[in-house]
Amino acid sequence: ELLSFEDVAMYFTREEWGHLDWAQKDLYRDVMLENYRNMILLGLPSKP
Repeated sequence: ELLSFEDVAMYFTREEWGHLDWAQKDLYRDVMLENYRNMILLGLPSKP
């Protein structure tokens, strides 16, 4: 079974996002971008 971006994505509510510090938000962005790039490289369905 193929994975999609939704299978590896992590989402936060506005409240949860508000509790993260800037380093955590930067890490989240970096990880999500890396996941997206990996999905593209593998030719799997993706949605930013």
